[in-house]
Amino acid sequence: MKEILLVGKFNSYFHDLSRELERKFQVQACIDNADMMRDMIKLRSPDVIVLCMIGLGKENNRIFAELQYNYRHIPAVCIGTDAERARFQEYMLGKQFKELERTSGCDGVAEEVMRLTGIRDVIPKDQAVKNKIRKKSILLVDDNAIQLRTLSNLLSDKYDVRLATSGMKAMMQIGKELPDIIFLDYDMPVCDGKMTLQMIRESEESKDVPVVFLTGIKDAAQIKAVMALKPDGYILKPPKIEKLEEVIKEILGE
Repeated sequence: MKEILLVGKFNSYFHDLSRELERKFQVQACIDNADMMRDMIKLRSPDVIVLCMIGLGKENNRIFAELQYNYRHIPAVCIGTDAERARFQEYMLGKQFKELERTSGCDGVAEEVMRLTGIRDVIPKDQAVKNKIRKKSILLVDDNAIQLRTLSNLLSDKYDVRLATSGMKAMMQIGKELPDIIFLDYDMPVCDGKMTLQMIRESEESKDVPVVFLTGIKDAAQIKAVMALKPDGYILKPPKIEKLEEVIKEILGE
């Protein structure tokens, strides 16, 4: 399945747009931050960038500049009103950026993205049936991009995998859509696994989401300290796919 990176401010239209695009694409959401977008492009290598332009201003010029100068091989579809797109008209002149009018609803947006980018046969016939069954969603949180990509590759066939490279980015992802389970790196700079777990548990919306620590710590005393935080489990790094699936099945009852 072709992959889209959807970039913009997290609002109701963004959420509806994501749902509409997910009918035909694998969609990864990203807030309107150039650095985060760049990290996501490196992790996911999307086929298309979709920019939801609601609320974007001149402070977001760097997003367009980043795409134009470093990722010009990736087509970018800019969804907005005439006024919203006019703010970035200097970029709209290039062939990379395709303009799409924002209407009150999101019906047909996926088809328009396909038309503008020349993508055909997005969903294989056997995949269309599978897509009717909702996959369990997994949020992977790790500051190591290589580790994230490895885990995503292991799990993406069976699960809807979301990625976050820090505790704060994880909370942004959780705010957009609650995952069924979170695999959380314990050793991260600034906002480590302990602090991230505390934020998850203090939020009324996410307090009941199962959290499993990923840790490279093998010392018995430190393992005991990790478990004192009362996660729903822990897995030693590097994790094996068999262990990940065992924990998922055990916690989610599959």
